[in-house]
Amino acid sequence: MFEELIVRMNLLKSIKKRGLLIVFFVVAFYGVIVLYSDYSKITHSFHSIQLIYFPFILFSVILGIFLKSERQRFLLKAVSINISIKDSFIIFNAGQTLLITPGGVGSVIKSVIFKQKFGHSFSKTIPMILVERYFDMAGIISLISIFLVFRFSIEFIIPTIIVAIIMLIVIFTIRNKKLFLNMTKLFKKIKIINKYIDSAIESRNNLLVLTSKKNIAYALPFSILCWFVDAVAVYLCFLSFNLNFDIFSTSLISLTSLVLGTVSFLPGGLGITEISMMGFLVNHGTNISLATALVIYTRIMTIWFSTILGFLSAKFALKKIE
Repeated sequence: MFEELIVRMNLLKSIKKRGLLIVFFVVAFYGVIVLYSDYSKITHSFHSIQLIYFPFILFSVILGIFLKSERQRFLLKAVSINISIKDSFIIFNAGQTLLITPGGVGSVIKSVIFKQKFGHSFSKTIPMILVERYFDMAGIISLISIFLVFRFSIEFIIPTIIVAIIMLIVIFTIRNKKLFLNMTKLFKKIKIINKYIDSAIESRNNLLVLTSKKNIAYALPFSILCWFVDAVAVYLCFLSFNLNFDIFSTSLISLTSLVLGTVSFLPGGLGITEISMMGFLVNHGTNISLATALVIYTRIMTIWFSTILGFLSAKFALKKIE
């Protein structure tokens, strides 16, 4: 009991420290891009936002989070872990706390909560979280591919194809035992991750279960739905600024930027996602000041709102651990 209390206190301290770092870097970065653009024009753009869309944006974002928490619950069931809808929603949100980490891998904080609250081993929950991140990217890539049928553009298709090929290689490596073991031998030579290799080998059976044809057949379409709901939220952000873009264009711009930010492995994709989105907007005829205002607003309403919700959920979840 005392050891669990120490772990909980350390996690809370870590979350608070991470929160301060997030605020500092986000404010600093957005401050730089605002200074680079025209401050007065950006301010004017924010003053002209149509707030009628605000509650619908929040609803879409929260609905997207709920759907992803239900996907989490399905993946947990696949490895024989059953939790309630409420617990799944809270714990999923807690994982949003560390979206700012490279590739979102900080969401493994969920494994700590599962261990402390339910006693589930890391060898069960960490593979679920990794597969969850994989399905996130697969859902985004699939949705981009669908929208490209309606709005084909070479600037969106090239990164999509590259990431899709990488993802196919990853899934093939996981499911091919010989290749998987050869890859682990190669990674063992890298000191920084050597200590995690044995755990990865131990977790492979759970990875195989989670990436079975049956689970992919459910989780992939569900992931597409999750990200479509997020795409609707972004579309509503565009409408808030009176921009005449259809949902195909807004989705391609935002989702491709998100992919570029994720594969950059910068914390939260900070910088790459915003700059990519601004670049796409300017290429589609939006002036730099309006593009800057829109990108800041969209990111605040999506990832940063989710991160704040995550901090509240993490604090609540850790306090509930007894």
